[in-house]
Amino acid sequence: MSIWLLLIAMACITFTSRYLLLMQSVPIILGPRVRRVLTYTAPAVLTALWVPIVFKPSLSLSEVIQPSYLVAAVVACILSRLFKNPLIAVLVSFAVFVFLNHFYEVT
Repeated sequence: MSIWLLLIAMACITFTSRYLLLMQSVPIILGPRVRRVLTYTAPAVLTALWVPIVFKPSLSLSEVIQPSYLVAAVVACILSRLFKNPLIAVLVSFAVFVFLNHFYEVT
């Protein structure tokens, strides 16, 4: 199968699923249980993004947990719990990560 055909098919599926749920002209009403389940989508996707970065599965155990990644991830978790503002958590944890990588030699 061609890579372009696969990309076009995935784009069509993504567009269709979002169009059906977001357009007001399509009469689909989600129940309260489905809405509650959908609120867990963003945390699940974000977790799927950061876990392979923080805990690198292809490396040996001594190389898996690098202190700068782990410290920045812990700071992001703490800040997101305290402030309930993702922007603050991302910006401050990114600043901590940059500081640890560039100004403080963590080995």
